[in-house]
Amino acid sequence: MPGTFITFDPLMEIVHMPGIGESIALSIGLALMTCLLSLVLMLPTLLILHLKAPQMLPVAEGFSVLPYVVPAIALVSAVGPLYRIILPQALNSPLGLVPLYMVVIMPFVYRSLDAGIRVVDVRTLWDASSSLGAGAVTTLVRAILPNLRSAIMSASLLGCAIVLGEFAIAQLLLKTTFPVILSQVGTAHPHSAAALAFITIMVTWILLGLLSMVGGTGKHKTAQYSSKENK
Repeated sequence: MPGTFITFDPLMEIVHMPGIGESIALSIGLALMTCLLSLVLMLPTLLILHLKAPQMLPVAEGFSVLPYVVPAIALVSAVGPLYRIILPQALNSPLGLVPLYMVVIMPFVYRSLDAGIRVVDVRTLWDASSSLGAGAVTTLVRAILPNLRSAIMSASLLGCAIVLGEFAIAQLLLKTTFPVILSQVGTAHPHSAAALAFITIMVTWILLGLLSMVGGTGKHKTAQYSSKENK
């Protein structure tokens, strides 16, 4: 406040409000579930495309950018009737947000994983492991995934940062995630909401900083590997 020193009173006020803790836990749970399911779906798909059907990669990349041009209200308007027909319980459960969030983060997850697969040269690793007698599961677990650790971490951090800050879809489906309740509280307690929003921005910066560190570590290891191969 003008004329006063920095105080944590507005932040303490909003922390003790009912529903804040539940909304934060809900957003974190949705972020973790969305990232996990996106990786389970996207990583095998990209590996199959790179190994078996590289000519289909431009088509897959074209589909991956569709969420950029589809607004949230159009996505919810299309999925809402589908939920009512196939799975009406999804409209009443926060878990119904997970498929929509998977669509939203798809461009970022796709590009992070695709870049990591291209740098590692998965085809060479797969052929080398197969020539030594390893099966498909052993090759995936012991040769492919360890080399894609930085790409997987980058995709996860980007996905979590986006889901934790997503507002429009949750608001349209009337789900009280953290951004939604923060907006609601801000109408009556603007200073408290601003304090919590500042903390949220700092957490997002930390996630992006971790992403940069992971990306730099991955590039450094790749450079070391290439140098050893050249020697």
